[in-house]
Amino acid sequence: MAKILEGVRILDLSQVGVGPFCTRMFGDFGAEVIKIERPETGEAARSLPPYLKDWSYYFIVMNTNKKSITLNLKSEKGKDIFKELTKKSHVIIENYLPGVMKRLKLSYDEVREVNPGIIYLSMSGFGQHGPYSHFPAYDPIIQAMSGVMDLTGEADGPPLRAGMGVADWLGGSFAAIAILGALFHMKNSGQGQYIDLSMQDCVWQLIAQENFSHYFAKGETPKRSGNLIPPFAPVNSYKAKDGYIFISVISNIEWTRLLRAMEKEELIDDPVLSHASERRKRLDEIDRIVQEWVGERTIKEVQDKCLEADVPSGPVLTFSDLINNPHLMGREMIVDFKQPGVGKIKIPGSPFKFSETPVEFKLPAPSLGEHNAEVYSQLLGLSQEEMGRLEEEKII
Repeated sequence: MAKILEGVRILDLSQVGVGPFCTRMFGDFGAEVIKIERPETGEAARSLPPYLKDWSYYFIVMNTNKKSITLNLKSEKGKDIFKELTKKSHVIIENYLPGVMKRLKLSYDEVREVNPGIIYLSMSGFGQHGPYSHFPAYDPIIQAMSGVMDLTGEADGPPLRAGMGVADWLGGSFAAIAILGALFHMKNSGQGQYIDLSMQDCVWQLIAQENFSHYFAKGETPKRSGNLIPPFAPVNSYKAKDGYIFISVISNIEWTRLLRAMEKEELIDDPVLSHASERRKRLDEIDRIVQEWVGERTIKEVQDKCLEADVPSGPVLTFSDLINNPHLMGREMIVDFKQPGVGKIKIPGSPFKFSETPVEFKLPAPSLGEHNAEVYSQLLGLSQEEMGRLEEEKII
């Protein structure tokens, strides 16, 4: 069965998080992703713990459905080979610091001379221009400088990093969207283009999307509020007999439903509590009422009552809970996978459920330079003797 991006070839110069996450999605969609790595050492993520035998588990998870070749881009011969690969490819992705590809003489302007239709995406912490463009950045730095940390944590507590790589995974997702748009444009027009993607831009857009209306309409600056979502109440996690459950009441009708579920009908006609903005002012009182009710029950008992009343709720699941979660397992979001040299392991599944072009995990994470012979001989037509000389010269 043909895959959704079958026939698309991507040269992947990215490493560690944001870029490999993006290109893994393209590999899952059936594109041919050729991961270009430094000879001898490979990309940095190959050395990240924890290890399974000689393999980084992190590297495996981020690099299934890809091929690996080695190429020294600092050598003149390496640059020439890269340009030959560019002629036969559709997309280039890199996440070096701004200026690196230009110093290598492999910038967009230089490679489009050999392939005018190439799509070339550069992703970095702060983009290719602007006062911060030269700043090195990892995910926590972007969280700090895009508003995430300022809005994460309790109201009277310090700013906190979100519990996952928000900037990495958003940046990788936005990069994939941008490339898909550029591929569509290329199909219709034949034109390639350059994409300048900033991780800060990606995270800031979501921060702004949620907070612009309050700031520009009412002059309200967003503040840390823990679990609360102003101006709604009750919206919080509550401790049951066997753990925590989150209850989220947004509308007045949901508040009425919750009161009936808690058998607190006498509060339904309270003229103050019937309005969300007024409930927010009496948050401590409301949280106390809900906590007393939840605290006498198990998570299942509370959730069953909420489901029966059509009130949004859900247990606060730990990572261990989720790894064994029957719903995620049933949706193939945790899959068994065989990695040569390691054996059977588990990797994250794909959230994309295509009816005609389902995602498959065909290629294991590649060993360093595993596909040199395939790519250099079949794609570029190099002989065994030529490849041998390139290996001796440490170009591949």
